[in-house]
Amino acid sequence: MAPLLRITLLDLLDDALKLGLGAALGLIGAKLAADREWRKDKNSRRINSLETIAKDLGLGYQAVLDFSVEVKRCLNESEKPPTRHKTEMLYRSLMIGVDSKLNLLGYKDAIRCVHDYQAEVSNFIYEVQNNALNEAKVRAALRRVDTAKEHFFDALRAEYQRAERSPL
Repeated sequence: MAPLLRITLLDLLDDALKLGLGAALGLIGAKLAADREWRKDKNSRRINSLETIAKDLGLGYQAVLDFSVEVKRCLNESEKPPTRHKTEMLYRSLMIGVDSKLNLLGYKDAIRCVHDYQAEVSNFIYEVQNNALNEAKVRAALRRVDTAKEHFFDALRAEYQRAERSPL
């Protein structure tokens, strides 16, 4: 006959404590891993949004430059230049997306700067449409657009860096 194992209350409590501590440590580890994964996903989504913002801003900028080149070409060849409406519609649709993404990210300074940029682009389109033959006015308007674009990207970088430093 096998000897009887004597389990004391102390042994029972010791085993229960070890099991409980092991389970608690497992839960804490799982929670920490899930939090780390969530932060990585959030950062990845933020970077994807910023890349989309930069791409959309670049597409809008290129559409405006293409419009200015086409107006100048038409005037040089004594053709009727295109109207600005199609370019403005394309540009506005891209900027609505940019504005929405910035609002979702909560980048208030970048939102203000993108609105300033949009105003300068509208002014540039106006100058191209109405003063295409006055090279100095068009170049001055384009410089203001470029300056506003630089301010926007500076604000976007600052907002992103501020968000990176803030705790969750």
